[in-house]
Amino acid sequence: MEPTREDLLIARVIDRSEAVTDWDEIEQSARADAAVWRRVCEGLRDDALLRAAVAPALLVADRVDVPARKPQPVHDWRSAAGWLAAGVFALLWAFGRESPPPTDPAGGAVSTQSSGEPASPIPAGRTLGELSRVLVQAEPTEDGRSLRVVSMRRILEESVVDQVFQFDQDEVGDLRPTQVELASFQTPSDF
Repeated sequence: MEPTREDLLIARVIDRSEAVTDWDEIEQSARADAAVWRRVCEGLRDDALLRAAVAPALLVADRVDVPARKPQPVHDWRSAAGWLAAGVFALLWAFGRESPPPTDPAGGAVSTQSSGEPASPIPAGRTLGELSRVLVQAEPTEDGRSLRVVSMRRILEESVVDQVFQFDQDEVGDLRPTQVELASFQTPSDF
């Protein structure tokens, strides 16, 4: 259904983008149909209620700093390499989406040992195998002849643990660890 001229005028008023002539047209329509003013008021009331409902979330979003990136000149080889890396990343993402990076139960990031291998909050267990790697980053080297690739190794291992945590989102969308009762694993579970 196509919006009427009156619908468009009321929408402009609600969006606070109306012109003086829009008000003139609304006033002229209201002379013929007094319900026009009711529809304008209802639209403005709905807008005010929506703004009030969204305001707390916007306050949280406004407190988040987005890091500024330095603009870099675009060169043909960098652009092509960037698109290639983006394509590879998109394929890996589409066919191998995984959970977020591991964190310890206290909520911090998993540390790295001096050997370069990650220190896990889960005790080392019996290695069962290695899954396919996940591409994290790809960028051309300075000379432009090759790519520097960062990938994530995924090792499948078996361990015995006395605590289990899962990640739930809190009221602002942050991931927080919560302990899971071991009794909920009475039967074998695959993830």
